[in-house]
Formats: sequence, structure tokens, C-alpha cells
Amino acid sequence: MSRLKEALEAFDRTLSLNPGDRVALAAKGHILLDVGRIPEALKVFEDGLILEHDNLDFLGGKATCLAYESHFDDALSLLAVVFQKDPNDYGAHRTKGLCLLRTDHTAEAIPCFEFALKANPNDGVALTWTGEAYAALGKTDEALKAFDAAVEASPESVDAWRGKGLLHLKLEQFPAAADALGHATEIRPIDKGLWYTRGIAEDRAGRFDAAVEAYDGALRIDARDKSTWTSKGLSLLRLKRFEEALKCFDAALALDPAFEAAQNGRATAEERFHVSKIENFAEAVVRFEKHLSRPATRDEVFRYCSVPLESLDEVIKYVNEPVPLAPDRVEADELRKYEAVGAAVLQHVENERTLESLRLTDVSTVLPHVDLEEARTIWGYIDWVRDAPLEPTPEWHNDDLIRQAMDLPKEEWNLVDLARELHLGPFEAKKLEVSLKIFEGGGYKITTKARPEPRAKKPKAEAHVVPSRKERTEDDEETGREEDAEANARKPTPPKAPAKPAESTAAKCETHHAPGVERHTCGVWLCKACIEAGGACPSCKAPLVTPVDREARRKDREADFGRL
Repeated sequence: MSRLKEALEAFDRTLSLNPGDRVALAAKGHILLDVGRIPEALKVFEDGLILEHDNLDFLGGKATCLAYESHFDDALSLLAVVFQKDPNDYGAHRTKGLCLLRTDHTAEAIPCFEFALKANPNDGVALTWTGEAYAALGKTDEALKAFDAAVEASPESVDAWRGKGLLHLKLEQFPAAADALGHATEIRPIDKGLWYTRGIAEDRAGRFDAAVEAYDGALRIDARDKSTWTSKGLSLLRLKRFEEALKCFDAALALDPAFEAAQNGRATAEERFHVSKIENFAEAVVRFEKHLSRPATRDEVFRYCSVPLESLDEVIKYVNEPVPLAPDRVEADELRKYEAVGAAVLQHVENERTLESLRLTDVSTVLPHVDLEEARTIWGYIDWVRDAPLEPTPEWHNDDLIRQAMDLPKEEWNLVDLARELHLGPFEAKKLEVSLKIFEGGGYKITTKARPEPRAKKPKAEAHVVPSRKERTEDDEETGREEDAEANARKPTPPKAPAKPAESTAAKCETHHAPGVERHTCGVWLCKACIEAGGACPSCKAPLVTPVDREARRKDREADFGRL
């Protein structure tokens, strides 16, 4: 930039000696273009056209100035005159590409830039516009190559660094975007938009301190921008600087009391500020309990930990209750971290009985470098795993672990001992504990083979059935004997009740005189109305099996078969 200023002064001296020097006049106009002084450059080129109305340097320079000022139609009209005299004018092709790019004819602009770059492959401006064109077309690889070439050719080009940063931001490559925009703000520190965009990139990259500095840069230029105040407040929230965040949100609301983003941010800041106070008191309680080597009582918390009375219940709840965890809402990476850190905690739990009495102080002692809220979350994860309602499934593929665990004494087939002996995380140890229940005597139902399909029932031949726990049809005695023998071999049936001598005609219910459909254990035939009515047998007064009980017994019997 200093060399351009020196060149400009030299051409001014030349023109003071010879005002009609076309070469010096054109060179001065192009330098003014390069330093962004567009109105002055336009005047120089117009003065040159007065001297020589068809001079290509003056025509092309004026067209470029008009394009920079968004007068694209006027610029294209001038360029048409240039192309009539010289179809291969590289500068005119570059300016035409800019006009096409800015009027959404992006695909047509790229050949113009490529033609211009043949004359000067290191033209940073043309390379920057080429990058913008490719980015607009979604060709990100080509765009990045063009921007990289542009910043290499012109390290002082704000537009090149800005374009590169915006493309990285679009691709969610936030650290690269922040770095590129950082170069841009160094070159042009008076551009509020650059500072604000850099702040967004720094925040998304997780560099919150740098984001706050970037937002401060924007606020130095314009302190009445509510969006900048709000964005700075959000970055301060992430840094847990809650009081400063509240001041930022208050500043935004002073500019616009109805600004929803600032209202929500302020509410969040107030809530987190309150929680941070509770966490600070809880840290004091945890330190006190470590010193006591036992849980502190309520009066000890109040007297020795400086907990105010109004916060006493919240602090005690914080120390004594883990964070309620919903694992289906936790990211996979977070769960893997909890599993790894939870394994370290379980290595220091004495036994399964003491897991019930695990406290925040215990977790914090094992993990001294973890902040209290995260320790409480890990405690919540272990607490959830302990009570997780799991059923064994072959999909776990933990046969090898089961075999290793079976070498341990059965009294160690529990979550804590399995985690300690086999170096497992809480969830893996829980799955192993559940799987081992299979070998403890039928506490869990597990199917290793597909259950056979039930045989199709034959049509009823008579109105009565053999009394059993499950209703089934019978053919005549001669044809049904073989099927009954096979059924008895496959499933247990209760012994048949003593029956009265068979009669040649169908037995009838003594109460309703209707055809009997089931025989009670006392020998009396019951009709369909008796069974549906339930209650007691009309003859012996013994309770009848209800349809619900009959169905439940059928399901229990099928479940028993599933274990065979």
C-alpha cells in the first residue's frame, strides 16, 4: 500500500509538469482504483476521455469504475466499444466478468475471468472474483483453490481474505474461517461487518475469548448495534462470565426492549448466574465433606459452609441428587465419555451395596479435575445404568465376556465387581450382569430357538371337551388317541378329573338344561351360560375358573414351554 502511494505521488508530479500525459493519467486512474478511491479514479478517466475519446485505457478504466459503483449496464456499453477495437483486451474481459457476476450470470462470468488470467495468472482481483463465481455455483473445491491463489498473489487483499473466510464459514470449517477473517480485520480494522462475521466464526470454532474480542472490535465502530451486543453476551455465557453477559443483554435491550434474542439471552444468563451461585456453595459443601470423610448435616452446611438460608434447600438437593439423565437425548460421544469416566469411578466403589450410597463427594474425589456439574452428570449416568431395565439379547455379542465372568465367584456377578475385575464401563458391566442372570435359575426368559407354530385344531365332533387348563377340541375317542399321546409328550396337562360314565346322549347342564360344554372337577356338566357367568359351581359351590384366569394360565404354560 505504501508503494502505491509513492507511485501516485510520482504520477502527480509528472502530470503537474505535463497535464496531457495519457500514460501517466491512465496509470494514476488505475492506482486510485486499486486503493478503492473510485470517484477520484472515475474523474481521472473522464478527464482522459476528454483528451482522447477512444483511448482504450480510459474507456476500460471508466467501465471498471462504473462496475464498482454497480452501474453494470453503462459499464457493459463502454466495454462493447472496447471489444470492437480490441476483442482480446484482458482488462475489459475482467470487468465484463465482474458485471456478469454481479448480475447473476455467474456461469458466463467464469470464462471472462479465465481469459483475463491468461495475461496475468497472479491477478489477485480476478482470482478473488473467480472464487466468488465458483462458490456461487456450489463448486467449493474450485472456489477454495481460487481464494488460496488470490491470498497468495495479493496478501493485502481484504476481499480475497473475506471471500475465503465466508466460504469456510459456509462449509462449517469454523477455525479456518476465523483465521481468514482475522487477516481481513487486520488489513481493514474499520469494517464493522468483518469484525462481526469474525466474531461468529470464532464463537462457532469454540474460541469464545477471541469471539468476545471480535465483537468488541465491531462495537468500537458502532456501539448502537443490538445484534452485536447480544452475540457478545452469548459468547460470554459460554465462558460462564454471567454478570458481564447480563450487562451486554441489558445494553441490547436498552436499544430495543422488544428484541427477542436479547430477552431470551438475559433470561438464560439470570438462570445460569443463579445456578452458578448454587454450584459455588455446593463446592464448599463437597470440600467440607471431604474433610469430614462423611456426609455433612443440614446444620453443618449452614454453619460451616456459609450457605445462606434462602439457598440451603437447593444446595443440599444439588449435593445429594445426581443429574437426571435421559441417555436417548445424549450424544454418542458424550455417552462414550461417561462410560470411560464411569469406569474410573466404579474402580473406587467398595462393593455393590455401597454403590447405593454413592455421593457427589465420592465422584468428585475420584475425578478432582472435573468440574462439579460434570461430576454430578457422571453420577447421574451411573445411577441410571444401575437401575436400567435391560433384558439379555444375543445382539450384545458379549459371549466372551460372559465366559470370563463365569470364572469369577458368583457373589461377584454384580455391576461393581464386574466393572472392577474386567475393567468395564458401567453400561457394559450392567449388560454383563443381566446376561449372567440367565445362569442363576430362571429369573430371566430367553429364547434360543424359534417357538414352533401351534398345530391347527380339528373341528369339534361333540359338544363336550376333556376338562383341562386349556380348551382344546377332541375327535372321537378312536381317532384322537394318537394325537393326545403326541400332545402329552410335548406339553404337560393337569390330571383329568374323575368323570361320570359316558352316556349315549350328550350330557346337559343340571341348572339350565342346556348342552354341557365343560365338566367341573366334581363331575357336574356346565353349559356355556354357567362358564360365562363365572362365580361358583351350582353343585359343589367351588369357584369356577374365569376366562381371564384361563387365558393367563394358557400364557404361563406357553412361557414355560419357551424355556424348554
